[in-house]
Amino acid sequence: MVDSFLRFEQRFYLPAHPEQCLFTGPDGQHSVADWLQRVADWQVTLDRVVAQQPGFRRCAVYHNDLAEFSAILMALWSRGLVACVPGANTPGTSTALSPLVDAFAGEFGDSAKPLLEATAGLGQQPLQALSKALDYSSVLLEIFTSGSSGEPQAIPKTLRQMAAEVTVIDGLWGALMQRHCALGTVSHHHIYGILYRLLWPLASGLPMWTHTCAFIEDVAAAITICGDCFMVSSPTHLSRLPDAFDWQPIRQHCTLVLSSGAPLPASASLATHAAIGVDVAEIFGSSETGGIAWRRQHNPAHTQWTPVPGVDVRVDADNQCLQIRSPYLQQDDWYTTSDRVEIGPDQSFTLIGRVDKIVKVEGKRLSLTAMDNQLLAHPLLSAARSLVLQSRRAEVAAVICLSAAGLAYLETQGRKALIDTLRHHLLDHVERPLLPRRWRIVLALPRNSQGKTLQQDLLELFASRPDQPVILTERLHHDVLTLDLQIPADLQYFVGHFPRHPILPGVVQIDWASRFGRHYLAVQGAFCGMKNIKFVNPILPGDHITLTLSLKNRDDSGDVAFAYRQGDKINASGVISFAGSTAT
Repeated sequence: MVDSFLRFEQRFYLPAHPEQCLFTGPDGQHSVADWLQRVADWQVTLDRVVAQQPGFRRCAVYHNDLAEFSAILMALWSRGLVACVPGANTPGTSTALSPLVDAFAGEFGDSAKPLLEATAGLGQQPLQALSKALDYSSVLLEIFTSGSSGEPQAIPKTLRQMAAEVTVIDGLWGALMQRHCALGTVSHHHIYGILYRLLWPLASGLPMWTHTCAFIEDVAAAITICGDCFMVSSPTHLSRLPDAFDWQPIRQHCTLVLSSGAPLPASASLATHAAIGVDVAEIFGSSETGGIAWRRQHNPAHTQWTPVPGVDVRVDADNQCLQIRSPYLQQDDWYTTSDRVEIGPDQSFTLIGRVDKIVKVEGKRLSLTAMDNQLLAHPLLSAARSLVLQSRRAEVAAVICLSAAGLAYLETQGRKALIDTLRHHLLDHVERPLLPRRWRIVLALPRNSQGKTLQQDLLELFASRPDQPVILTERLHHDVLTLDLQIPADLQYFVGHFPRHPILPGVVQIDWASRFGRHYLAVQGAFCGMKNIKFVNPILPGDHITLTLSLKNRDDSGDVAFAYRQGDKINASGVISFAGSTAT
């Protein structure tokens, strides 16, 4: 157990240096005094609400600016109120949260509960806003996570749990930091981001970058303002670093790269280390457990997972799952994870897979984990996830990414031959009724900002939409994107165009080409025109169509050429221009 912990508010009882920079971002700097003023402003708002609603206890919090988000969080905690933090602020999230909270604070749209606001400068004596100690024993934070099932869960945290973890984090990496700025490519609306982008810097007196950096180019731009930094990242970003990029500014100013959310592929760890030239430290854990272990794959002495100080590990003899006892859990008993491991004599361990996910289809039991493993064993694939779709009957589906050999096979043999090959491969291990009936071939598995593939995101790939084609296959080669599309018979654009002889309107074809160009080819800038537009053969309900998009003159313009084809027959083609556009 960890005996001591840092108090997050300890530096702000009566700050010795109120002028010191605490947050910095594209909009300027915020000193300690500036931040305490916002905390005091929110305290006034909360005091008024509590006076009017004596039962007020829980408030949903979401704000993309880390300085404002943290001020709301700290004001709530200073009043003994629970901050409920969702991973997103979509209308659906607000609807799901409304029965669970008393109000919303930050960046939310319409909701059934009040949206609180804090008038700037309203709080008095801001330097004494945190002069009272916080309650470290009660649950004051609930992280809402979708998990792998897609169902939202509230994960409670006490400040003592989080402070204990901050103490260990500082012990592992604090010696590297000397007023270095915490800079993140991950959201601060998850426990990993809250701990590493907010609470650790807050307790250690380190400045924080206010905005999340979506791309490595954003990291480079932020460094020109904040200077020396450490980067809080995830496999989502580190697995997709660009080949052609000037790494020198980041190499000069970045002292540490942290990654969590999912295991980082060894190739990505080595590539990140080679590009930036610093330690790439991975943290293994979950929202429920907190940090469990760490590793550095580029260092031969630390390629295995090493438990963090204070965490005890063992293996469940029945299923080989990892069990932990940790100060970051609310109970002192052993907690069983869903990760199967092999533990060495020094307590370091290797992950060997998740515990089987068993489903029933056609009255038969199926291990989705086993199916994923069998798919991955085929040389045509680089990634695979299977799932069950519920409609009139349960259907097994598969989302797959192709290897280089798979891409070559698809180009020469076609999609049907590829799927037939994979189905035949699975027949050696799976009964025919359990074979996937629906397939999606994607460039990459969908992952959230923490690097996790969520069940809901996989389901979305198969969702039918009244204004969109069904995308069956994605492939990208040298700035040329090819999408295999199925045109739904009930597409809304067929209505009235034309009676008894529906065809897909040309304006819709151009709109789809524009949307897909923005999404897949990262084209930016405003739509500004078209040229060489030709509509040769109509697209009808139920057609299978191939859409090809190619980026023209990547360095000089945002022109995207498109062509719709059905076999050897051309349906439509042309070029779309985007003003002030450069693809990233």
